[in-house]
Amino acid sequence: MNKDTEAVEKVQRRFTKRLPGLHALSYAQRLKLLNLTSLELRRLHNDLVWCYKMCLVWLMLNVIICCVHRLLLVAMLTSYINLAVPTLLGAISLYAM
Repeated sequence: MNKDTEAVEKVQRRFTKRLPGLHALSYAQRLKLLNLTSLELRRLHNDLVWCYKMCLVWLMLNVIICCVHRLLLVAMLTSYINLAVPTLLGAISLYAM
């Protein structure tokens, strides 16, 4: 943990200790009783959520790029076939005569 996180965590420790009836309990017990998590755990959770979202965005972009490449390939092949087939058929008909 860095110094800022430790300082904020220290404030949370002191605050939860001052609540009525919680002075004698450990920090972990106070957090559990108050249905809270430590700041370190919350930061880890948020980092994991952020990482998941970034991976999801990366995956979605790759899917989009792949689809665009396929569409371009189909368009190129279609235009090539439209140009090549009539030319090829014309050449075949010349040889057939």
